[in-house]
Amino acid sequence: MGKKQSTRELDEEYSFSVYGCGNAYCNHCFAAAFTLPGGYNHDTGIPFFQQKPTVIIFVIANAFSLVFSSTSVLVFLSILTSRYAERDFLEMLPKKLMLGLATLFFRS
Repeated sequence: MGKKQSTRELDEEYSFSVYGCGNAYCNHCFAAAFTLPGGYNHDTGIPFFQQKPTVIIFVIANAFSLVFSSTSVLVFLSILTSRYAERDFLEMLPKKLMLGLATLFFRS
C-alpha cells in the first residue's frame, strides 16, 4: 500500500489541480476577449459584426466568464498560500472550497 497523505497534502494537491484548471480557463477567456467572431476591418479596426446581437451576447458572456474564472483562481491561490491552523480546516477551508467550486461552475 502507498503511504497515507495528510490532510494538508490532500488539500494542496486538490487546490493546485483545480487552480490549474481555473488558470487555463482564465487565459482562454482573456484571449477570447481580443478575438471577436468575424474578425476586424483592417482599415478601421472596427469588428465586422459589431452591431449584431450575438456578438454583444458573446462579449457579455465572456466578461462574466473572465470575472468568475479570475475569482476562482484567486480563491484557490488563497487556499494554497493560507496558514494551516485548526480553525482554518474547520471553518475557512470548506467555505473557500465551496466558493472556488461555485465560481468554477458559474464561469461556464
